[in-house]
Amino acid sequence: MTLLEEQITLYQALTVLADQLIPLLPGWSIKPDTREPDSDPPFQVILVRKDGAEIHLSTHWRDHTRLEVSGYYPVVPFFREGNRGAGATRPDISVSITRPATAIANEITRRFLPAYVPLYTNAVAQHQQQTDHKAAVKALAEQIAATLGTADI
Repeated sequence: MTLLEEQITLYQALTVLADQLIPLLPGWSIKPDTREPDSDPPFQVILVRKDGAEIHLSTHWRDHTRLEVSGYYPVVPFFREGNRGAGATRPDISVSITRPATAIANEITRRFLPAYVPLYTNAVAQHQQQTDHKAAVKALAEQIAATLGTADI
């Protein structure tokens, strides 16, 4: 089996698993694949919630019997993870991909989501604060430029 065929097979298996997980994880749906049709298969399937939170499902790069579960965070320079302590990492879990979907959903609900959701919420709030700050700085700069009668900044 070629590497490309292996990637396609793994992606198909992840897609089947995601389809089984959706009814077990209320509020989550499969994020549509928006890649170009001729591109390589993705290495992960993404579950998404209405607020933008994402659960990334992939197989371990060395052991394809392990399902890696991780999350997405908005881009926030110098993202602070709250009071998790110095050197804290973003949560992820590993689960045997041979377990039933109900067991995997239970592990995601019990082990991953309680750690991920607060960090995601914090990252979204920090991202919004930075976006608001940048807009306020830009507005002030434009006001100063207009007052001084200078061109666009």
